[in-house]
Amino acid sequence: MRTIYALLTILFFSACSKSANKVNEDCDAQMIAKFKDQITCVEVPTMGPCNYLGKGVYKGALIYFIDIICATCNTIPPQEGYNCDGEKVAIENFNQNVTNVKVVSPEKKN
Repeated sequence: MRTIYALLTILFFSACSKSANKVNEDCDAQMIAKFKDQITCVEVPTMGPCNYLGKGVYKGALIYFIDIICATCNTIPPQEGYNCDGEKVAIENFNQNVTNVKVVSPEKKN
């Protein structure tokens, strides 16, 4: 009986993980389409200056934002982002409050 319970638990969690990844991929594609005219970086990393689409976690929720890459510019971090529903989110203190930041577009080169 315990074996069946363990197998069902593993199956449940793996199904949830796959579903969450699909939602994130769909949201990534939606945000790339929304910001395609603002994304000017061709590849990352680069010396810039250019804009890329990033994502991160802000107050427990996934947000997307446009940020600049510029090795010689004195820039401020993004002041606003968008959730997957397209709602604008004001970002307070980006450097301390946005975690797990990743590049969405262009794809990061290794």
